Amino acid sequence: MKDKGRPRDLIATRGTRRALVVMIGLIFIQQFGGIMAILSNAQDVFDITPGSSLSSSESAIVVGGIQLLASVGTSSLVDRLGRRPLLLASTCGCAVSLAIMGAYQYVHLRTDVDTAHYDWLPLGCVVVFLVTYCLGVGPLPIAMMGEMFPSNIKGLALSIGSMLLSVCFLIVTKLYQVAVDGLGSYFTFWFFAGVSAAGVTFVFFLVPETKGKSLENIVLELNGAKTGKQAPSVEPVQVHVSTIAA
Repeated sequence: MKDKGRPRDLIATRGTRRALVVMIGLIFIQQFGGIMAILSNAQDVFDITPGSSLSSSESAIVVGGIQLLASVGTSSLVDRLGRRPLLLASTCGCAVSLAIMGAYQYVHLRTDVDTAHYDWLPLGCVVVFLVTYCLGVGPLPIAMMGEMFPSNIKGLALSIGSMLLSVCFLIVTKLYQVAVDGLGSYFTFWFFAGVSAAGVTFVFFLVPETKGKSLENIVLELNGAKTGKQAPSVEPVQVHVSTIAA
């Protein structure tokens, strides 16, 4: 194997092509699932749906605290339960919570239905979204980027992934308010929910389980070979709070 890979090596085999697709797909799901739009505009999100016993600024502080607490136990769960189960549960939780958030805002803003008894729902949906996001969609795309590629192209793949993260981040944060003003906050949250729902299918059919597998076995599986379980030969992934909303 050559010491330094070239860009074309990323698509040289079925395994590297699939790894590239998985990396790009997980980054898209992570960023276009709405995390940075919600975190960057948390106070505005709650201003849209007034009536809560907490002010919008207090709700935003609560959101930050919940995100921090939810990230604490993520590291141990990743290697105990595996990547795929956590990603599936996480995308499901994000999709459901954001869909409910969008439905609440539609009813609150576009109908005459009294939502006073449900003014806790926006904060509740955001809390559920953050908890489920921190369990899978947040940390795992970044962690898995370093698990799927051979060593000669890993650095190149990580560089591409980092650039893609930055581009997606800018697109989401810049267009969020434009979408809210033009289409309505409820449609925007339904879009985020749709991305997460599509993520369930993407993870189920394309994302491999890397828990306790060597790089050799992961590459073989990405190439379509059947591999059995073996003793772990890769170090457990350490998930840091700083990567949760990368």
